[in-house]
Amino acid sequence: MRVVDLSSEIAGGYCTKILADAGADVVKIEPPHGDPLRRWVASDTPLAPGADAPLFQYLHTSKRSIVADPTSARAAAWIAQADVVVTTDPLDVDALLAGHPRLVIVSITPWGATGPWRDRPATEFT
Repeated sequence: MRVVDLSSEIAGGYCTKILADAGADVVKIEPPHGDPLRRWVASDTPLAPGADAPLFQYLHTSKRSIVADPTSARAAAWIAQADVVVTTDPLDVDALLAGHPRLVIVSITPWGATGPWRDRPATEFT
């Protein structure tokens, strides 16, 4: 199974970690500014330049990683080869399925992709 991980933060990273641990080929596509979880440390201890936070390392072991804008042609090429896409940001599901009808899209959002609370702030515990 080929999985493209477009997620950020804990929920998406954990979801794709479970898939990678079960044998899926997972590619994490990070935007040029990186996943914010790379720099998050519970103790608020500063990280050395270029170091990744322990939680990020734990959640993203067994995955490949590339840097690309998620809307770029490079990301689209990876998505075209995928069986599953995991995201924590709302995607244009209809457009993705039009081009890739067999694609499974896992959207992890605290309040859903539509509705009045769509953009409401949330934490991982929501």
